[in-house]
Amino acid sequence: MAPTADRLHLRVERSTALVPDAPERALGLMRKLSVSDDASPVLLCTHGEVLAAVLRAMAEEDGVRLPRRLPGLKGCAWVLDARRGKLRAARYVPPR
Repeated sequence: MAPTADRLHLRVERSTALVPDAPERALGLMRKLSVSDDASPVLLCTHGEVLAAVLRAMAEEDGVRLPRRLPGLKGCAWVLDARRGKLRAARYVPPR
């Protein structure tokens, strides 16, 4: 993540909330980050099964329709628009 974070001028922090077997903690982290007063972007890296669980939960709870089957190909990305603790939109980005 360091090269990508450097290009985007973001700092790298490790979080145990993003490990496999902890999708509820990852969901909590996503909700917390989206209600932050800091309007800067956040880049997260996790495992496919965690990503799928978080996306499904946020989409269902917030009434957002996801554009494709989850989680996507290895190395893919999802760009999420989440504000005030709620998911507003999600866009799939295939690996290059």
